[in-house]
This record gives sequence, C-alpha cells and structure tokens, in this order.
Amino acid sequence: MSAPSHQVRVVSVRREGHLAYVTLEVPADFTFEAGQHLILHTEEGPFYYSISSAPSVLPRVELLIGCKPGDQRTEHLLGQMESGQALGLTGPFGSFHLPENLSDHLLFIGMGTGISPLRAMILQLTEQSYPGNIHLVQGAAETLQLPYHHNFEQLEKGFSAFHYHPVLSREDWQGHNGRVHDIYPDIITENTNVFLCGSQEMVEECEVRLGTLGVKREKVFREKY
Repeated sequence: MSAPSHQVRVVSVRREGHLAYVTLEVPADFTFEAGQHLILHTEEGPFYYSISSAPSVLPRVELLIGCKPGDQRTEHLLGQMESGQALGLTGPFGSFHLPENLSDHLLFIGMGTGISPLRAMILQLTEQSYPGNIHLVQGAAETLQLPYHHNFEQLEKGFSAFHYHPVLSREDWQGHNGRVHDIYPDIITENTNVFLCGSQEMVEECEVRLGTLGVKREKVFREKY
C-alpha cells in the first residue's frame, strides 16, 4: 500500500553554513513515527529527508537539509522554499523507529544529517519521561557541522537521564576530540539498544566495532544514507 500524498506549506528556512533547518506545516491527518522519513516532490525530482522533530509538534515537522558546495539541485530546492510556499509530500516511510520493548540503556550514534531521525526519537523519549539512560554520540569535523548542538546541550541540562557526547575530528575544543568510535566503548552495557544513522561507511564500521564489544546484532537498529 502506497503512502498518502499531501500538500504542505513552508513555515521557515534557516541556513547555517552547509545546513538548512526547515519547518513545514502538514495537514491534520499526517502522522508518523519518530525515525521515519518523507519525500518532497519538486520540479527537480524527489528529495528524501528524515523528520527531525517529534510527533508531538504536529502539524509541524522539522527537516535538516544538507547542501554541500556545488550541490546545485539542493540549492535550487532551498531557493524555492520561501515562507508560505506550497510543496508536495508523500510519506511517511521507513521501519527505522523505536521498538516496543526498549532496554533501560539506549545509545544513539549519528553523524551529519544522520542525526535527524535520532533527534526525533530522543525528543519523543524525553517528552515521555523515559525511565532509563539515553546516550547520544554525535560526530563531526568541526562545531559548525554539529546540527542541533545547542539543542542537545539544553536537553542534557533539563533531562538528567540524557547524556550528550559530541566528538570533533578536526577542531580543537574543550569537548571530545577524535572519532565516534573512541567514545561509545565506555558506554556499552550488556543490555544496550543501539541506534545508528549516517553514511554506509560509518554505519558498517560501527556495526563491526559493536560486534567486537559483544553487542548482539538484534540489539542494533540502523539507517544508512
């Protein structure tokens, strides 16, 4: 069964470097599970984006759009996204979401725009006062490439069970330096559920590392792009 089509309205677009934070207003009958993605339909063709907001803020959804230098297709899309602009959308899609039976120790690992579905899940968990521990390891080359960095810092201050571990590989700062793989071995416990999202290379390397740490495959949930 195909996903339904919707007409949506652009509420806002905020650019920060090579990232764009987009808010859309969707129809009242649009629903999704945290972690799922949608498709925007334009003259340039389809664009696939994970939803970065929790279902609780419907009828608005937030998207994180990456636009690397020379990516004219995405630049054209963002150039069309003025406040009030109407767009076609289908969705939601995907089986990357929180399972019914969660352990009391969760680890989220994301890089780049792969942080989007993880943020949606984490926001939902904190809103529901999840009783276990939540760890987020977020990797980037430099601070400007850490989407939602300040949002996660504030979330950590307001929710004692949430622990934020940003890691930078190319910038000296007061936080962790290195790679995400340097951080999570100290976080893993026997019953940890792990959620991965990032490039195929990043996800596959994490899976190998997690296997060497004794994490069973059925405890790892993944999304590659």
